[in-house]
Amino acid sequence: MMKAQELVHRLYNSVSVHSRRGDSEDLLEVLLKVHQRLPKEENEVALLNRLVHYIYFCSVNDGLKFNAEQNALIRELAELAKHAGANGCYRSDYGDKSQF
Repeated sequence: MMKAQELVHRLYNSVSVHSRRGDSEDLLEVLLKVHQRLPKEENEVALLNRLVHYIYFCSVNDGLKFNAEQNALIRELAELAKHAGANGCYRSDYGDKSQF
């Protein structure tokens, strides 16, 4: 799923350049972990689903704001992740970065 890895890479770069220092450290850490795991991951869709839910959770809980480019990348990731089904997150804690 090279497209997913490219999207995660682009989102990581965009967030690292356009965010204030300290605001998005956890998100950047998670994006890096997901980027490294994607080539080896058997169930990539579930991983992307957890990532998208984590991003949504962080945006609400931590008040992260995304620009238009970042929102477009997140929407593309969500489109790829939507096939994980209702249990794509395994009822996990959305805000727990240790799930990655």
